[in-house]
Amino acid sequence: MATGDFDAYYGLEPWSAIDIKERDWYVPELQQAFRQTSNYSQMVPVRVDFTAVRTKKMIWTGMWGLEPDITPIATRSLWLPSMYPDGFQIEMTLDSYGGKVGLHKYDPLVTFFKSNGQQAGALAPMCRAMMSDAIVDHLEKQIRNAFLGLPVAYICGGGTGFNSISSSDVFDPDLAMDISLEFAYNEVLDPNSPNGVNSVAYASPGQIYTAQQDAGYVDTAKYSEVGARSLLRYEMGMFKGLRYVQHPINTLWNCGAIKAQLKVSSAINAGDGAPDPSSTKVLGAYKVGQKSGPTRYIQCGDATAGAITDIDIGDVISIHTLRSDASVSPYDVLYAPLPTDGTKTDRRVVSINYDTGRITVDQPIQMDYTTDLDDGDGATYAYITKGLHIHAAVVMAAPGAVVGGFAQPPQLMFPPAIDDREAMWRISWDSVHNYGLFRPETAVVIFSAGYVSRAGFKRLGNE
Repeated sequence: MATGDFDAYYGLEPWSAIDIKERDWYVPELQQAFRQTSNYSQMVPVRVDFTAVRTKKMIWTGMWGLEPDITPIATRSLWLPSMYPDGFQIEMTLDSYGGKVGLHKYDPLVTFFKSNGQQAGALAPMCRAMMSDAIVDHLEKQIRNAFLGLPVAYICGGGTGFNSISSSDVFDPDLAMDISLEFAYNEVLDPNSPNGVNSVAYASPGQIYTAQQDAGYVDTAKYSEVGARSLLRYEMGMFKGLRYVQHPINTLWNCGAIKAQLKVSSAINAGDGAPDPSSTKVLGAYKVGQKSGPTRYIQCGDATAGAITDIDIGDVISIHTLRSDASVSPYDVLYAPLPTDGTKTDRRVVSINYDTGRITVDQPIQMDYTTDLDDGDGATYAYITKGLHIHAAVVMAAPGAVVGGFAQPPQLMFPPAIDDREAMWRISWDSVHNYGLFRPETAVVIFSAGYVSRAGFKRLGNE
């Protein structure tokens, strides 16, 4: 069994190595938001090395266990046989990440901020409301994507990738026994260490729904007093020693077999796509799309081909720019969206104009799709895909299958207004980090189909 420098300092969030007393107030603000809402962080240690910011690399070293030779030796032998030690290293390349929010000086949040003399107490609500959750979501998606790359993957229904998964290949909770055997042969850490929990599965709501149908499933309300004390955040229950933690981002929307795919023929600007709030309330309550003068729909250029008729009101569709070339397992569905695509956004359809090829979604699109992808068939700014939803359950015997390496933990910045009227205020964040596999033998991933819900009715896939 391999052992690494895991006895070095590791935290559960990237700000632990910072002296909070010497930092601006917003570092503990980010730290608090991460601790309260992050899900994966419970099982993903973090290492902070400020010197790595220059090389953009972080290196771990470790040793393989010695292999004993049990051959008897002569009683009078003067020399013992040598056992050969060997080691390994894990290298993680760090990248820069960040984002910003721009606000006009007359926006309510900025007015509130300025009227309070730029005091920390006035700025704190702005950071919590506009950036903290966005940073946590960013890190959570990176962690999930690292887990999706685990070398051991179980594909429900057989096969080697998403292409072999049909809507009936739902999650099988009995796989817990097979996975326990996998962990036993890999000699991973005791499942009861270090957090006092059994093996843990971070699963989609659809996968947990399937597990809950088994008579052997135990809800958290029925845990013993000891089990209740070690309850994990977002834990739902247990089946055959496997504790289930629910994580919605483990639903990989439309990444399976394609049912419909359309090209977006007109540029989408942030704020477009949602219904007119003066005439339509989403779910009878929400007036969405408050931006002045947006386009209230997404224009599909090849709707005349008939594919739009396969999309229904209530469907969750994906808007994306990258597509699978089917060469990399498990993402082997040709032209399907990739869960690792940073431009992929998922929305629920609220109206369709079949004559004009226009689709309206429940929330505004919150990023720009303004670059022609130049796919050789007219203007294409993005793709809209309806496909089978793939569900991913990450089963861990111990923390550490994925770790985070940080040369610079996320920091908030408040650049001054530099336009002629000093009207635009900005909040930005910046980080140098990455997440990658560290002890992959301690975890596996299970890909399956699963149930989702639309208007109170469960259904498989995107049917």
